[in-house]
Amino acid sequence: MRKQSYKSYIFLVVFLFMILSLPEKSVDPLRFKAIAAVAPTWRGFSFLKRSLFKLMVIAHHPSNDEELKRLKAENLILKKQIESYAEVRELLGSDSKLLPAKVIFREPDSWSSVLWINVGTKNKVAIGSPVMLGPSIIGMIEQVGEKTSKVRLITDPNLTPSVRALRGDSFLAKGELRGSVHPLWRMKSHIVQGVGFNYDFPDDKGGARNLRTGDILKVGDLLVTTGYDGVFPAGLEVGIVTKVEPLREGACSYNLEAHLSAGNLDDLNYLLVLPPLN
Repeated sequence: MRKQSYKSYIFLVVFLFMILSLPEKSVDPLRFKAIAAVAPTWRGFSFLKRSLFKLMVIAHHPSNDEELKRLKAENLILKKQIESYAEVRELLGSDSKLLPAKVIFREPDSWSSVLWINVGTKNKVAIGSPVMLGPSIIGMIEQVGEKTSKVRLITDPNLTPSVRALRGDSFLAKGELRGSVHPLWRMKSHIVQGVGFNYDFPDDKGGARNLRTGDILKVGDLLVTTGYDGVFPAGLEVGIVTKVEPLREGACSYNLEAHLSAGNLDDLNYLLVLPPLN
């Protein structure tokens, strides 16, 4: 009996290694099915109503203190989500169709690159839909299943949003942001790198500015989306400049480091999905 158990264990280990060695595109369909089978269904903000109801019931039974604390914490999180929901609607317009979603799965070896949420084609989610945390962009829908979707996070190097610096009412240098090249467990989950920042050409925000004046990019500038990448709507928060690299000899653009305005992405729970631009 013990030999049989040992053989079964060896078979399971070999099978898992085989799965891990498959290309990401081959494994994703299996992930979608597995996640859909075990993930709870999210019904918008109806969960808040259920939590409030439970909270009222448990309030009359103080013996269950742990359950009361848990529901109070969930209630606080969902209230903050509703505030974020209202803030984003005000920013994008009251007619914007915003879909709340819950994070249901993240893998340790791609923690800063991708995650799965509990909405899909049944909720009219489409590939290319921007994903937000409050007023801040954090990613884009990369793949869609019937009840789940895969989000590519902004900390992944394969997602490069077009942004520009905003200082007060002045729109300044434009460039691109890139995530860490090491998307491991909880690594640099709030830091992004900026490349190609200049203001050589005029646009609807103002005329061109001299690169070497030193006033088109500074620490503390807010980085917002330009809309030029065809993925993210213009004017949404992305990050705050924390470091500007010195302009190299002969260079025609600045590089920088920024912290995400959404903060650390390690403990994401509830997100907002926007309709795709295209």
